[in-house]
Amino acid sequence: EPGESFSLNLKLRNYTEFSALASFTLSTNDPDLQIVNSTHQVTIPQDEFFSLADAFEVLVSEGASSHYASFTLTASSLLPIHSSAAFTFNILIQNGGILVWEAKAGARNQSGTFFKNQFIAQGRQVVYGNSFPASFKSFEAVFLSFGANDKSVQTLNEPWMYEAIRDYLLEGGKLYVEGADAIGFDLEYYLDAHTVLWPLLGIATGEDGATNPINLLSTALPFSDLSFTATTQSDLRYIDLFTPHPLWGQIAFTEEGYGTVGIAGAGEYGQKNLVFSYALAELTDAAEPNTKANLLRDILIWFMESPVAELQASSPVLQLSWQPIPLARSYRIYHSDQ
Repeated sequence: EPGESFSLNLKLRNYTEFSALASFTLSTNDPDLQIVNSTHQVTIPQDEFFSLADAFEVLVSEGASSHYASFTLTASSLLPIHSSAAFTFNILIQNGGILVWEAKAGARNQSGTFFKNQFIAQGRQVVYGNSFPASFKSFEAVFLSFGANDKSVQTLNEPWMYEAIRDYLLEGGKLYVEGADAIGFDLEYYLDAHTVLWPLLGIATGEDGATNPINLLSTALPFSDLSFTATTQSDLRYIDLFTPHPLWGQIAFTEEGYGTVGIAGAGEYGQKNLVFSYALAELTDAAEPNTKANLLRDILIWFMESPVAELQASSPVLQLSWQPIPLARSYRIYHSDQ
């Protein structure tokens, strides 16, 4: 974050049969960053993974905005380096706004590029990237698109990815996650982390689904009542199914004849989230208001701009009032006799 410094923990691989002392130099052209300590030495083992632990020191300027910063790491040694002596990578600098991540830029069956363009058109501060960050701490909302089970998919199979999502929800974050397998299958199969993350997401159970095209997809509370009858998604395998948590979740998307393919959660830490098994950007627009742009708008309104209602009694009339939400199409009001 702005005004802070950080070090790096990098995991690298030597594929040769030689071991040697090597020096690594970190560089960047980012004007918001100053590398205070740019070199790190380590002995590289033969044909093995190795780590650069707590390496380098990078200072972030006070006025830095949220963005992905590009770094170059260059290796040198007395022994020749046959390949990959220098490579680049990105690190997320965090200072608020909305984060949009997708596994591969502009790929089919993902929604990140669509989300980014919609948010920019709305005049919102948005950061877009394809490097999964280690933290989402400062963001007002986070949108993650893991993709379908095709060549562009990103599997949710690393502990640090799960930890970033978990910590953001525990801090009251607003999270949208889509993907055919990411939440319903990957969490349990690869990480055995479903017992922690599913309740935070408002999910009681998840199931690795089957192949299923969209025939009638209905959205439900708390954010919208739209419906869609088709998708252009090219890979429709393993569409995960869910049941909502009895306290913190409710059905958000139902595919007729198939089941619950999305859950909306609002939990005890103030977090709000939406899990969806299809790619929102691939939904086929129908007549107004049943468009993916309207659906995305409704999700963001629920995440970030929920109204606070005031109830005034003037017998025998009850008056309910609230500040209007920008772009809202309609409001739902629920009451109880108790």
